[in-house]
Amino acid sequence: MKNFKKAFSMIELVFVIVVIGILASIAIPKLAVTRNDAKIVKAKTTIASIRNALGTQRQKLILSGKFNCTNPSLSSNSDYIFEKFKYSGDDTDNCPTDDLVVNYPMRVCDGDKKGCWVMNDGKYRYRLPDDGVIDFKVKNNRFECQSGDRCKRFE
Repeated sequence: MKNFKKAFSMIELVFVIVVIGILASIAIPKLAVTRNDAKIVKAKTTIASIRNALGTQRQKLILSGKFNCTNPSLSSNSDYIFEKFKYSGDDTDNCPTDDLVVNYPMRVCDGDKKGCWVMNDGKYRYRLPDDGVIDFKVKNNRFECQSGDRCKRFE
């Protein structure tokens, strides 16, 4: 009777480890890029939502006869961005104070975190996941990009 051990040889194990290493070296960079692309898509969706909210709010106020409230801006606080509409100017006492811009306001960036929003000097700044920032401002009831060539990526 012969005794056979059922096991893999060292060469087979090394070969499998090399193949797994090659596959991992191809897949991991692709997954990192996919994550950044997802953050960009989320930012584009947020921009579209803000633009739609501004237009809808303006139409709602016109239809309700509140013509002095037709130039809304967006309010933010230290924790959330794009929270509620706010109004400035003469005779804005009867303007709504609790209308939400988006149903679920987003948290403001913590520290130097990337792929999120902050507000500086009346500008809404998106910190790109790869490098740099892109600025937006509410101007003439529009959420306009203020960052030149980088705007093409978000239009």
